[in-house]
Amino acid sequence: MILGNLMGSVIVPASLVLGIVAIICPITVDGMNFFVLSRFFIIFAALLFFFFTKTERLITLREGGVLVFMYLIFLTTILIGIF
Repeated sequence: MILGNLMGSVIVPASLVLGIVAIICPITVDGMNFFVLSRFFIIFAALLFFFFTKTERLITLREGGVLVFMYLIFLTTILIGIF
């Protein structure tokens, strides 16, 4: 229940702000490469997070390290793609 409230409190304001901005001035997206890569990493991170919390109902230091390492891989691929 707490996770749903937390996600809802982040998603709803972000969606409302983005929707209002899009109504005022339409948003154009040039390339979809960044979004495809981001979607892959978010889905993979969410799956890992739920898998890690299901095992012992907590995230150990090693599992947290795996999530941080995956985030660093994501940042590296984004930065390499920009340059």
